[in-house]
Amino acid sequence: MEQDEGIRFDEKNLWARQEGDEFVIGISQYLADQIGDITTIDLPDEGSAILRGDSFGSIEHSNGVVEDLVAPLNGEVLRLNEDLLETPEPVKDDPYGDGWLIAVDAEEGFDINTLMTYEQYEEYVETIEEIDEDLDEFDDEDLDEVFTDDFDDDDDDF
Repeated sequence: MEQDEGIRFDEKNLWARQEGDEFVIGISQYLADQIGDITTIDLPDEGSAILRGDSFGSIEHSNGVVEDLVAPLNGEVLRLNEDLLETPEPVKDDPYGDGWLIAVDAEEGFDINTLMTYEQYEEYVETIEEIDEDLDEFDDEDLDEVFTDDFDDDDDDF
């Protein structure tokens, strides 16, 4: 991703960018790369309220998995990218441009600086990837050994 000082990220891999009096929201390139082909996008109606941490829509992958879109801020939906409802490809191909999802009138007092900068988000993603690598190395045999060790004692106290 090209660094855009105006874009801020949350831990659910969505971004927000202030454009005038509204905040435009979309998914990060990281999430776009993770989900693969997109078949369907469900977005809220104009005028709908969104709450930080709550789902405001979803993206369905070509394998049938549905990914919730979790709001990075509180506000009211002013407009949505209706083109995506018919042709969702820009969400994956251009998530910071034509793939934006919704524009929101943020709740009074919202400070975009409470979200992660590009650099902070890069570090966050690196941490996620390291954890995923560690989990990949932890195979079923390791799991069997953990549970077997815990229950191999001859103590019949339960």
